[in-house]
Amino acid sequence: MQDIKNRIEAVLFTTGRYVDVNELSELTGIASKGSLKDALNSLAEDYKKSLGSLEINENGGKFKLNIKKEYLYLTTKLLSETEFDKPTQETLAFIAYKNLVLE
Repeated sequence: MQDIKNRIEAVLFTTGRYVDVNELSELTGIASKGSLKDALNSLAEDYKKSLGSLEINENGGKFKLNIKKEYLYLTTKLLSETEFDKPTQETLAFIAYKNLVLE
């Protein structure tokens, strides 16, 4: 199960957006939705128990790796000092979302 959890974690970290189980299946190469759901729930519990700054949030059956609320203040400055303005960031995010890079 650890390998499945690692794959899920890698996908959630890389996408940075909410992902449902079907998309997780596609992106991780794991066909068993039951195994994915079990591993996802276990991974979410791991994050809840950890003292780290990350958590897995669920919204309408989709999952996302997030920074815990108490640490968001640290990222505000970083996000406001990027090389790209907000419209450019949104455009690049949209392009990345629509044109997934597949190996």
